[in-house]
Amino acid sequence: MLPLLAVAKQVLRCCVSRRRLPEWDVRMRAEMGVVHDIVNRQFRESTDDDLDSIDYARVQEEYLSHPIPAMWMGFWVARHRAHCIPTGETGLSPDALAGLGFAGDMFRDVATADKGAGRMLPFEIVAPWTCCKRNGVACRDPRLLEPAPLHKDEKIFLAFHGGWYVLGSPASHRRMLGQVARAAGMRAFAVDYRLAPLHPFPAQLHDALLAFHHLVRLGHAPKNIVLLGDSAGGHLCVDLLLALRHIRQTTTGPDAGMPGAAVLLSPLTTLTLSGASLSKNKQFDYIFPIPVEWPTSPIRMFFKPGQRCTQAYREQLAHPLLALERADLSGLPPVLIQSGDKEVLIDDIREFAARLAEQNPGPGAVVSEEYQNMVHVFHHFVHRPEAKRAAAAIAQFVEQSVD
Repeated sequence: MLPLLAVAKQVLRCCVSRRRLPEWDVRMRAEMGVVHDIVNRQFRESTDDDLDSIDYARVQEEYLSHPIPAMWMGFWVARHRAHCIPTGETGLSPDALAGLGFAGDMFRDVATADKGAGRMLPFEIVAPWTCCKRNGVACRDPRLLEPAPLHKDEKIFLAFHGGWYVLGSPASHRRMLGQVARAAGMRAFAVDYRLAPLHPFPAQLHDALLAFHHLVRLGHAPKNIVLLGDSAGGHLCVDLLLALRHIRQTTTGPDAGMPGAAVLLSPLTTLTLSGASLSKNKQFDYIFPIPVEWPTSPIRMFFKPGQRCTQAYREQLAHPLLALERADLSGLPPVLIQSGDKEVLIDDIREFAARLAEQNPGPGAVVSEEYQNMVHVFHHFVHRPEAKRAAAAIAQFVEQSVD
């Protein structure tokens, strides 16, 4: 739960703050204020002249000691249980992304180093009561909290949390994920993927591929797996789709198939943020644009931390796995995008959604929804009617898109 003193402080502050709209209630403004303070505290101004003095191990230690607070789901929403994937058993090749330029080379380095580490990849199973009736099991059935399929046609979410790739965990997203899973009557497999700066790109994509392969090896049909990600987690969902498509087209690794659909909540679509909404909506949103010139910005810590922000570095940020608006997005499964019209990323999200729809024509191939007067990943404010409507829309999309 959110720290009581922090919430009390925000309740007092939001009573006089201009950062609000008439539609926002006190609870929403208070929770937004807490997260805004966390982000403001974590990302401190810096320049490339400070590079030699930045201890990234200490930076990550600070992030881990001051995480985004874990959210209590409530007994009425879902139960959860932690598990681990033995990463050496998935059969994923270090050369799976060969042919993707420097990103493929970086992937090989990460996968090769990981292969001999004997690492366990943590994840959680979130199981709402509503999935019991849908899947024909008793609410106390122990299989609910195990990752193996309940039956051959079970639909399941493979979920990736947001947090700029440096913050967040399944725990911080339990409440939101529980509400979405409850509305859809589905279980969710929430991955605790590695975080930057100690584990920069493409460690997160490697973990996502490991998780997908693990679900398939357990017996889940790829077409019954629905990717779900918010913010950076949405970016990771698209990267996973592009990687799986690349593997299928090039046979550079074991083909695990393609997911049945993807749900992107306020997705981060590019690392080179440029939309006018960055400044226009800054007065409303709880996240704010952090200059790429800061080596302590999440972007610089996610991609090659410790390097100077040269022209060559900026050009690498335009790689299709980083700047999704530059990627070939054709041939992807149905995608639902949900965003708020008052979030700082909305212009970039609109551009990405238009490009995705252009390359994937047809009814239901791409559905983009904007919620009025809502901010970045408004789904976290589970008490809001907009969050409840969004969860219901996700359930409807999955029902219509996944056979």
